[in-house]
Amino acid sequence: MKIKTVFKKLNEFKNRIFSYYGHNRKFANAILVIAFLSFVFRIWYVASYGWHQPLNGDPFYYHWQGWMLAHGYGFSDPYIFFHNPLGGIEPAAAFFNLNKNHPIVPSAHHPPGYVVFIAAMNVVRLQTVGEQMLAQAFIGTADVFLVAYLAKSNFGKRVAVIAALFAAFYPGMWLYDQQLYSEQFSQFVVLIYLVSVYKLYKNPKTGTIIFCGLATACAALTRSELGLLLISPAYIICIKQRKISFKLIVKRVLIFAVFFLLLYAPWVTRNMLVFQYPETVASDLGATIQSANCPPAYFSQDAAYENWTCVIGTPKGADESTTDHLNLTKGIKFIENNKSRAVQIWFLHLGRVFYVFHPYQQAHSIQNFIDGWPLFASDLDWLLSYPMNLLAIVGIVLLKRKKLFQFPLINVICTSLFATFITFGDVRFVAVAQVAICIISAFAADAIIFGLWNKIKRMFKSKSPQVESLSTPKSLNAVVVTD
Repeated sequence: MKIKTVFKKLNEFKNRIFSYYGHNRKFANAILVIAFLSFVFRIWYVASYGWHQPLNGDPFYYHWQGWMLAHGYGFSDPYIFFHNPLGGIEPAAAFFNLNKNHPIVPSAHHPPGYVVFIAAMNVVRLQTVGEQMLAQAFIGTADVFLVAYLAKSNFGKRVAVIAALFAAFYPGMWLYDQQLYSEQFSQFVVLIYLVSVYKLYKNPKTGTIIFCGLATACAALTRSELGLLLISPAYIICIKQRKISFKLIVKRVLIFAVFFLLLYAPWVTRNMLVFQYPETVASDLGATIQSANCPPAYFSQDAAYENWTCVIGTPKGADESTTDHLNLTKGIKFIENNKSRAVQIWFLHLGRVFYVFHPYQQAHSIQNFIDGWPLFASDLDWLLSYPMNLLAIVGIVLLKRKKLFQFPLINVICTSLFATFITFGDVRFVAVAQVAICIISAFAADAIIFGLWNKIKRMFKSKSPQVESLSTPKSLNAVVVTD
């Protein structure tokens, strides 16, 4: 009897979770099955290829700055705090061996969004690399639900099911789970942002404006370039809603701005105060520009990718904004001295992420060797990106023809491409674009599959023999001619 009660409670919980999908039980169950399979796959992927791996570069920074934030050290530089170790240190061991030789130096190499997420996991005792990757698997599964919700509420249930399948199994959505990069979390944050923007478009009341302002700020604080996502709410409030008074437009803009700045302004203010040179969201722009605009990045076999041998490092205990300023100045000067080649390289950045420029090297040397993703995942992302991107192009055209609102989705894609264009050709920069691509590609796939199916049905209908009626319908004034 107790087992039946437990199953009954679980069923009630499931129905409440999926109530926002409507009253279609088959549809809700389909999304639940897809999400569950996605979760199982992500757990296998993390356990097989990411568990307790040594940390280098960005993953080291995120993991340890999150730990430091949770333990009261603030947004400090973990490279300096731990004397640039290569990884493999467990949080408990580091905590019990702290001494005065761990200097506290303010840092903003990356925006704070993902670091705060890592810190929250430390607070609930998810401190090891493997545990935090498992938590990311939950976030990746939540992406499936959010993609399905967005697709259903804007383009229909069939599109939602296809979009959920793409979000669950397309490599562009799960490739990043195996490393502690910010891209996977950024996808989740951007999906929340898209939900808020579409709610603003459909019902621009005060609550939805506040929600959109906070969601946009969270996105902008997760990756620097996502500040460009401000374009969508600005477009909806100021241009799309044309039949409202100017006074109401100003009111909505002010509400949005207040709640956006409520989250965004404290971080920017902190950076302006603690560093010698002006820094806004992150202090890594100079290193990024310099690493992508130097002789090896322009004239070697690794052209259109970064080369960190060109970057000026920050001396121990120094203000990181100083080296950021020096790197930025040096990178811009190199661009000015190589203008024609710079333009070519910028377009080759896009060629790399679309796998049309050195695709084998991109998948095998860069993503497998440098980024550390397993070879099968890199190859799958390489091969499946072609049909997926083609579907996205078709979907954009079809959505335009049907006059369906796709501006926020296009904004997300263009933001990612712009970031890639001005930096270097790493597929991590187009990670957030994949959430929009999944939805748009699903719309195209639905139109192609069911459009062809309907044509086939009509073709067979037209070829079927017509049976003459034995009696004349009363509704027709038939004229019967006799010999």
